[in-house]
Amino acid sequence: ATPAQMPLTTMKGIGLDFTLQNDNGLQAVEKNSVWGFEWGYRFGSTEEGEDGFFFGLRVEQCEASHCLNGMDFTVKVRDSVCDNCYFEMGLGGTAIRMVGDGNTISNPHFSPGWKVDIDIPEPTTLNPVIVNPTCGLGRNTTACPSPIGIRVRSDGNMRTIVGGYFIVDHTTGG
Repeated sequence: ATPAQMPLTTMKGIGLDFTLQNDNGLQAVEKNSVWGFEWGYRFGSTEEGEDGFFFGLRVEQCEASHCLNGMDFTVKVRDSVCDNCYFEMGLGGTAIRMVGDGNTISNPHFSPGWKVDIDIPEPTTLNPVIVNPTCGLGRNTTACPSPIGIRVRSDGNMRTIVGGYFIVDHTTGG
């Protein structure tokens, strides 16, 4: 069965799980594609106090397809860029989850199927910047009946979103 035909509870694992033992800068992840995982990509540990920080990580021209969730940038990712990445056929989760400080998401493209295209679920110290997102939102009664293009939790610090393009397609069914 294809991932789109599988029950969401069977989606397991992470396509690319990238953690650092020590703090490090200027890492690059380019032109990768993942298909059929619970999380397509995870950058940094989800546990506070474990492993090192990414400074200046650049994720460029990567794709997450037929995944429950796309990319997870944890609290361990700072001053980094996610550029020109493509997220298609989401299975009802979050395409990009960004928790760390001072990060930029530029030129992402989202096809319908994600519950949330970009999620910044926690207040950050430094301004996250989102530039030129193309959010294709389609309603799917099973995976994402009420899709959200960008969801930001703010504590009063500045949040910048520039040039967004949001498309709702009620005919796709998600």
